[in-house]
Amino acid sequence: RWQKILERCRRAIELACSVGDRRAQLQPLFYSVVASCATGDLEGARVHASAGLTLAEELQIRFPLAQAYLGSKMVHFYAGDWQVARDCIERGLSVSPQEHRLLICRALIEYETGDFKQGEDYLENFLEVMRSVGPMPTPAYVLPIIVLPMIARITGSVDRLEVAEAICDTVL
Repeated sequence: RWQKILERCRRAIELACSVGDRRAQLQPLFYSVVASCATGDLEGARVHASAGLTLAEELQIRFPLAQAYLGSKMVHFYAGDWQVARDCIERGLSVSPQEHRLLICRALIEYETGDFKQGEDYLENFLEVMRSVGPMPTPAYVLPIIVLPMIARITGSVDRLEVAEAICDTVL
């Protein structure tokens, strides 16, 4: 239902603009990036990411700014611009050092580009954040269920799959 998400995001942005609420534009801009990437519209994603980042930088609100860098990372990641994606993540982490999505994305980029040591460092940082959140069905806690098998596939090492299984058992 990506097209429906894009339509609703467009409408939410229009409504926010009509009442002069600039901050209310940030979430729909981010989800427009996600939906555009999911539908293969990289140019659309780039437009939404740029608008979201510009607005977030003007407003200087920590979480939306970190999320805007995550949106920009997505565009560059899908375009294969690894270094620019890394730079976006680092800028986001400078604003919000424990932003779990940025940490896990950076870990994945490093694993996918063959720097397993760097990937391991970012993965460890992510897992520390996850442990601090505690066992509950939140994105910070459940992301390893998705990501650890991906890392195992890339590295050929299944050492951390028991962590993913334990998280599954806890959440269930």
